[in-house]
Amino acid sequence: MSFKWIPDFTRDCLNTLGQSMMEGRCWNNGKIIIGEVLHKSNDNPKGVWCWWDASGDFAASMFFCLKYLEAKEISDWLNSVFEISCPHWRAQFIVWLVGFKAIIDREIVQPSDMSGASYPDISWAWSHCLTSEISTKPFISDDNLNEAEKVIYQRVSVNSVLDWLESMKPYPYLESELGGLPDDLLKKYSLH
Repeated sequence: MSFKWIPDFTRDCLNTLGQSMMEGRCWNNGKIIIGEVLHKSNDNPKGVWCWWDASGDFAASMFFCLKYLEAKEISDWLNSVFEISCPHWRAQFIVWLVGFKAIIDREIVQPSDMSGASYPDISWAWSHCLTSEISTKPFISDDNLNEAEKVIYQRVSVNSVLDWLESMKPYPYLESELGGLPDDLLKKYSLH
């Protein structure tokens, strides 16, 4: 059985899957509805949310868009990600950006290389299946990575991170569980 490529399939996927985290059921007044998306529960023996790792839906969505958007679309898209002011979103974005540095530096090129290889963990369930043993081609194109890198280096600053941390003050578990990751973010992107 052979697969026939459907015209505009990639664009259809971006317009549906690429925007699924923005559905109304996931948001209320510009904030994530906890339990609908991102980390869904702290129902575990230690009562922690695990904000120190990226949730699978966040990580998969970020990588999906980075892989399939055209390079010329990366800047607008990634700038829009930076503009979301929800404290929980920002916490996940900090985590993801810190883990993503290994990909920008080309230390990791396939999702299968991420599992257990990076801290914080920015992999997602079954991400290890998205590579081929014979594939030497990076998961995200150099053009897309270069565009993402430009935006990240422009947007990450001491002031932006302090603003993000200030927005998290009503949620003490975010700051507690993020630990030193905001400092790591600054070390990796703005203090180079």
